[in-house]
Amino acid sequence: MRIAYAEARAAFARKHRERGLSRADYRSVLADLDQDWYDYFIVDVSQSLVRAAGILAENHALRGADAIHLAAAVTLSKQVGESIRFLCFDGRLATAARKENLQVVKDGER
Repeated sequence: MRIAYAEARAAFARKHRERGLSRADYRSVLADLDQDWYDYFIVDVSQSLVRAAGILAENHALRGADAIHLAAAVTLSKQVGESIRFLCFDGRLATAARKENLQVVKDGER
């Protein structure tokens, strides 16, 4: 999803501010994100995606943006006909993703 870039940058910056990433690691993560970004499959936010996100937010007690990310992943998984890998650092979102039959990638995995 297009907003994932901004959210990833914000998450990395927060991790760096909280001293969870050194300056060198922070720069490396940003470089990797920028290098890999165009290889990601982009899911646009549509009316049907937003409605699906609303249902997921209600069912899993998620914040709005988290539900939109999850809805995009669930939609993509259905389109490709198999479970896809889902990366997040939020426990509630990871639990919801597992309940929606997504493969949740843990911190440090690829």
